[in-house]
Amino acid sequence: MRGVRFWIGVLVLLCAAYGTYKLVPVYMSAYEFEDAIKEEAKLAVYSQKSDEQIHDTIMKKAAEFEIPVTGEQVKVRRNGSDLRISADYGVQIDVPVHPFVLTFHPSSDGHRIAGV
Repeated sequence: MRGVRFWIGVLVLLCAAYGTYKLVPVYMSAYEFEDAIKEEAKLAVYSQKSDEQIHDTIMKKAAEFEIPVTGEQVKVRRNGSDLRISADYGVQIDVPVHPFVLTFHPSSDGHRIAGV
């Protein structure tokens, strides 16, 4: 009985390690991409960049972080002096038992401070 529990414990640890190996890079890239969107929203609201230039910047960041997003999934909207950048995408996680898709919805608003 002890030997069976030992091997079940080893199996659980191996599964946890494999899950970490598959998920951590995806979540790290998603975090970095969301941070890039937030930074761009803060800076672009005060710049003379067009919506297309902002879109291109976000697409370059997506490629840099290996985010599987298309041009149609990245949205740049202005409402007066406010700016909103958003992206919706999914990442396929291939695991032997049950492959699945993680979905992400990073977004950020840039608000121009009055008088600046």
